[in-house]
Amino acid sequence: MKVFFKTFGCRTNIFDTQVMIENLQSHFLVNNEDEADIIVINSCTVTNGADRDVRDYISKVQKLNKKIFFTGCALDSVGKVAFDNKKIFEHFSLQIKQGETLGICAPTGKGKTTLLNYIAQNYYKKIKISYAYQDNRLLQNKTVLQNIKFIIPKDKFNHYNCQQYSKKNTQSGFQYLLQQFDLVKQKNIPCKLLSGGEQQRVNLARAFAFNPELFLLDEPFTAQDVTHKTQLFSIIQQHIIEKN
Repeated sequence: MKVFFKTFGCRTNIFDTQVMIENLQSHFLVNNEDEADIIVINSCTVTNGADRDVRDYISKVQKLNKKIFFTGCALDSVGKVAFDNKKIFEHFSLQIKQGETLGICAPTGKGKTTLLNYIAQNYYKKIKISYAYQDNRLLQNKTVLQNIKFIIPKDKFNHYNCQQYSKKNTQSGFQYLLQQFDLVKQKNIPCKLLSGGEQQRVNLARAFAFNPELFLLDEPFTAQDVTHKTQLFSIIQQHIIEKN
């Protein structure tokens, strides 16, 4: 039978897919879904739909009448059931007060990213939200500064109030963000040439540039060393103080 592999997620998932391909026996590897009899979807969030791309892909391949296998983190927990029943949360409510910081802790595959996605998709018209995605989602061919500026109209950039920033000078605001997130030297470098930690800081700087009422930060420090983790945590704390 012919098999096609589709991978979503981190380098671990990509590596695991390569291992499966190299150990494929009595089956043939093909390069697209249409040729395949079997589609293997490998993702750290494949069963709870935490990533929109995963969910869209599942909807697409279900229409092809192919045999589908799922693999990845949390496959044997709630994920498969949630996928089959199209149910992620049940009997769930959440209230967050202004100025409050809330951390969500749970094992992989339990729906943390799904919850953040739900908030972002359903409340953006009611409150100004800035979302720093786990996978960064940068414009890889654009520079650091271009990525930070991308979502902010030039005449509406309004960084939170601080002595280092002049509201009358837009360029000063961007320069302040570059300094805060240790990106001054990298500002004219395309993001595809940055390290994982540097890309993550660009992602956070862009979120801060939007000056939101609500921050959604999905594992924002995973690629940072201890020094940068401490620095970034202090920036977030200071922002909360200044906003409230």
